[in-house]
Amino acid sequence: MDRSEDLKQVRDLHLVRDERDREVEAAAGLRAGNAVVLVSQLLSAVCLLQDDPAWMALLSLTLVWGGVKGFWRFRQDQERLYLVWGLLTCAGAAALQGL
Repeated sequence: MDRSEDLKQVRDLHLVRDERDREVEAAAGLRAGNAVVLVSQLLSAVCLLQDDPAWMALLSLTLVWGGVKGFWRFRQDQERLYLVWGLLTCAGAAALQGL
């Protein structure tokens, strides 16, 4: 067996990740992150209505998610705007936790 046949066999066995795998993983990560943010916002609203101070911690998850997305985009695109966005939203989350 030569190297090209080995590589084809490895691909056929799905041992090597291709671009489609990365796209599916990215889409799943986005959906999971959006679900976490939505649930944390709903729980935050419920806690706020009940005068429970946990609303700040739950709401800060939204800001942390925004920071993670900003840092991820900065890593991909190397644009400073995304880095600034990530830093600002994480600083907002830290300030909210400091209250």
